[in-house]
Amino acid sequence: VIVSRKYKIDQLAEGLSVMGLLQIIKENKEVCWKLLCYDFQNELTPERFLNLLRPQEQQKDFAKKSSYEWFTNYIKNSDKQNLQALLQFCTGHKSVPPRGLCRKICVRFLSEDDEKASLPTSSACLNVHFLPTIHSTESKFVQSMDNALKFESQGFALA
Repeated sequence: VIVSRKYKIDQLAEGLSVMGLLQIIKENKEVCWKLLCYDFQNELTPERFLNLLRPQEQQKDFAKKSSYEWFTNYIKNSDKQNLQALLQFCTGHKSVPPRGLCRKICVRFLSEDDEKASLPTSSACLNVHFLPTIHSTESKFVQSMDNALKFESQGFALA
């Protein structure tokens, strides 16, 4: 196992040398580390996840306002594993890339006349998360979020 990995690493180093990048990486270790490597100290927390959201316009519609409030409460009360599933559901990423997301997560709302509007949906390519607005209580909203993440968050793992 070690020999096969060493061979691959040596091939990578050779390729970087040919392009002149290996020397640049060696001379700028700190900058390259921040650009290219996952930082375990920047683990996903509720506060960090909330910072990934695009600022929301003030909602006048009660159902949309409640749904968004419940969504932020859901994030604040989530553990690391649930936040990772939510991030993957919204963006297709299992963790925040080293340079951050290409665009913040935009929250939109599902129309109430859609029969499937009880579960949230996402457009991971565009980082758009669609919240249901038909729930009458926060507990029903949380249950729909949990169901969506349980059954749909892994859809992009095979892509």
